[in-house]
Parts: sequence; structure tokens; C-alpha cells
Amino acid sequence: MNLSACEEVFEAEVQAIALPQAQLAPPEAAVVDLHQQMLTSPGLIQSMAELNAQLVQQIEALRSRARWLTGATSVAGGRALRSVGGERGCY
Repeated sequence: MNLSACEEVFEAEVQAIALPQAQLAPPEAAVVDLHQQMLTSPGLIQSMAELNAQLVQQIEALRSRARWLTGATSVAGGRALRSVGGERGCY
């Protein structure tokens, strides 16, 4: 085997090794990205839980206010009907 034949074999072997390494680069990058997401997800989950708790508190405040307004409107409506009905002699 002469020198050029050895160089060709060596070059073929280098290419055979380089191909799988090149094919591994995108999956390795994806693994690094997923690992980074995994590390940041607890903070994101904590933040979302806090926002959810605030949202629940605000909804409860709105429900309470809606109940109060419903009661006040009912009382005011009842009084208005009595005053109108009283003028007509209906009540």
C-alpha cells in the first residue's frame, strides 16, 4: 500500500467518524436547551402560582362586591316599588 492509498483510507476514516459527530450536534443542542428549560421551569411555575393566587383573590373580591350590589339593588328596587305602589294604593 503506497502513501496516497493510506491517506485515502485515513481520510475515509476521518469522514466516517465526523459524520456521526455532526449528526449528534443537533440532538445535543436540543438536550442543552431542554435542560435549560427544566432549570427555569420551577421559577416559572412559582410565578404562575402566585399570579393564580392573586387572580383568585380578585375574583373573590368581585363576587363579594357583586353580591353586595345585588342585595343593595334588591332593597332599592323593593323600596321604589313600595313608594310607587303606595302612591297608587296598590301596596
